[in-house]
Amino acid sequence: MFLASIEKGFPSSGIYLSDKWALGKCPDVFLVSTKKITVSQKNDISNYNNYKYHRDIMPKYRVPKEVSAIARRALEYNRSLPPSRRAAQKVLEDGSRVDGTGIRTAKRLISGSIDADQMILMRAWFARHGESPMETKNRRDKTSKAAIAWALWGGTPGRSFVRRKLRELGL
Repeated sequence: MFLASIEKGFPSSGIYLSDKWALGKCPDVFLVSTKKITVSQKNDISNYNNYKYHRDIMPKYRVPKEVSAIARRALEYNRSLPPSRRAAQKVLEDGSRVDGTGIRTAKRLISGSIDADQMILMRAWFARHGESPMETKNRRDKTSKAAIAWALWGGTPGRSFVRRKLRELGL
């Protein structure tokens, strides 16, 4: 296994990367960092906040069925709407639409397992959007973009699951 530094021009453990694109050419790379790390540190839980592990290295945690079901229903409902009413989509400069983070998160929740990095991302999203009085008001209308986005992230049960699991992991 190889370690790779994302910083331009710094070789690390035999791989020389000029930019992020090169990572796609190196299937054996299992983490990306601007810090040097030894192979013995790769499984240390304290490194989860600093490093992104390859999908086979990072442990996965089972998502409660209720959370998966909420994300599945939200994704199906969101797809049934006309593009202008969909939540979690980004409009590019050329006018095309791409899936946003909420859609990708819903797909991961539906798969039934997520890693610690995904839970940390979810905790941050819920912190930004959960306490906002305007968004809370908008979520009362279950067909609003705010309500759909909340459900794509697993809804209130998803927030509770993430808080509980990250507390267990000490993150």
